[in-house]
Amino acid sequence: GSPPRITIGSGSDVDVIDIASLAGSPELQRFVIAAVLSQLVAERTAPDATPSACYYVMLDELNQWAPKGSSDATTKLFEKVAAEMRSLRIILIGCQQFASQVSQKVVENAANRLTGRTGLSELAHELHSYLSATDKQMVSRLQPGEMVLSVPSFRVPAYIKLPFPAWAMRYEEVAHDGGSELTLKNTSLEDDEGPLFDFGSHSASVALE
Repeated sequence: GSPPRITIGSGSDVDVIDIASLAGSPELQRFVIAAVLSQLVAERTAPDATPSACYYVMLDELNQWAPKGSSDATTKLFEKVAAEMRSLRIILIGCQQFASQVSQKVVENAANRLTGRTGLSELAHELHSYLSATDKQMVSRLQPGEMVLSVPSFRVPAYIKLPFPAWAMRYEEVAHDGGSELTLKNTSLEDDEGPLFDFGSHSASVALE
């Protein structure tokens, strides 16, 4: 069939493309992702590209779409986006458990790195050389909601703690008060100290799940 079409400049804040229904066909999943990225690259490199347009593309399991050692067209497209398209306002946000399994060009071109609890065998890889031995020990013991953020403007990685959500994430977290409204149990953090970062944007986003 025809590749999915992204409505450029539609004013939508977030477009979510569900590729879970294609789980039985990884080739089709990669086709869809490559089609979306190609459209965004074509829009941003066109002579009549909207100057203020900015696109954030979020992908989970990035190692499946741009694996290390691969030279296929989709991986090369990811490397192009990571290396060249940030200046043209296409921002790639990738999530993966093992950064060492992702194309090195993609990882090395990441401006910001957010690391959750990671095993020492993964941290021993050269891609994590920006972390000191002390930082690696701390990363290996992080708890849920704790992360280490590395950005070019910071001299050293920063420890951050994500705020407790103000809404129930699971049914068992909901307190039933007998009325029509449901309230959240235990919305306070035991320790709410430490820097918190809030990244907000009014630009368009494309999320592929």
